[in-house]
Amino acid sequence: MESYQVLGRTASNNQLSYDMESRSKNESSIRLKEKKISDSNYNIFQLMIIFIGVYMNCQVLKLSNLISSSSHIAPTIGLYAYDLLLTILITLPLIKMTDILGKTFNFYMYLLFCNLAGIGFALLGEVPFLKNIVIVKNFWQHLTPAAWGTIIFFALIIIGVGIREIKTACQYKTVRRQTLNFLCFFVFYIGIFMLLSGGGATGIHWHVHHAIFAGVLSLWFTNWGNSIEMILHAIMMGVVIEGINFYGIQELYLFLSDDGGDVKFYYAFWTALIYFAGSILFKLCCCRN
Repeated sequence: MESYQVLGRTASNNQLSYDMESRSKNESSIRLKEKKISDSNYNIFQLMIIFIGVYMNCQVLKLSNLISSSSHIAPTIGLYAYDLLLTILITLPLIKMTDILGKTFNFYMYLLFCNLAGIGFALLGEVPFLKNIVIVKNFWQHLTPAAWGTIIFFALIIIGVGIREIKTACQYKTVRRQTLNFLCFFVFYIGIFMLLSGGGATGIHWHVHHAIFAGVLSLWFTNWGNSIEMILHAIMMGVVIEGINFYGIQELYLFLSDDGGDVKFYYAFWTALIYFAGSILFKLCCCRN
């Protein structure tokens, strides 16, 4: 009788071990399926095709009678060519280095919403009560009720999908990675602020351009477990591209300031030296390999 009980427990333990191993393999298989977007050069190539197309469509709209000349910088051929290069250099890291996960990538759906966002945001800029919205200190004091209604409408949609993304991030276990993406962005612009203030720039003030704002939000919608998160990412990237096309590199200026004069040699020297020492310290403390 005891031998039968021992055999029964052994069989039960073997079955439990098999079930756990099978579950682990299934989870690994799911993760591999989910990790298709940023790991695939073909998907990256498809996204870049879309982004370049959005840039060109925004340029056509910018030159049309639907957009006033005061809503964009001068459309010279030089800016047209180099802002396209700038668009590629900005959008590529946003999709490659953020490690987009998910089983959902629909080329035509992403193409549609990315174009709708770029073109639609540009047209919204021609609406009278939205035309002069500038996100600077105390900007809300000058908003009209219609502008408030529009901002609240879009904010509620973004917040709603953002909360849904939190659930997806917990499911994919990517909350830490996405949080680090935000931290890297803020550390970068803190560094910019320190360079400006330390170098003698005066009248420093922040101005959140819509391309920066949309680019930051795109860092959160990187788990494409369903079409909604992918659509929000497409919309944010469309706004980024429209901003660069209409206003060029100024869209990257989070901090505006008066002219601080020429950069001094000693300032550049000590900045480079501190950065080099920090890089070595980072390597010694954080990177064991």
